[in-house]
Amino acid sequence: MARLAPYLGFVRVGAGKRLIVQDEPGEFMIVVLEGMVVVERQGAGANARLAEVRPGDVLGEMSLLDAGPRLSHCRTAEPCVLAVLETAQLLALMNDDAHLALLLLAALARRLSLRLRQTSTRLSALLGDA
Repeated sequence: MARLAPYLGFVRVGAGKRLIVQDEPGEFMIVVLEGMVVVERQGAGANARLAEVRPGDVLGEMSLLDAGPRLSHCRTAEPCVLAVLETAQLLALMNDDAHLALLLLAALARRLSLRLRQTSTRLSALLGDA
């Protein structure tokens, strides 16, 4: 993390603060360093709690990579310390240290692949394929 630190913003956020808003465009990702964040998806009149994110976990990496809309709301469940990587800083990292950027992008790809596999497994179970 030390080599990445110059590219990250570090913030302390109190409990109950919205970090990511569903359907809004996103140009940053968050690494939770301390605390817990709740991930929720708003549907037809109700919120579904999807996950609790803890230290070491990442939020918003999909929008960082594809500039697409956020898929869920994220809010702090308790005071948090967060590291934030913005698109502009990722581009600067790519220019300054291509090897480190490659390592970061490979780690994000592995996380996204794991998440997709977990989602596929759940979908198969719901459809009775498992």
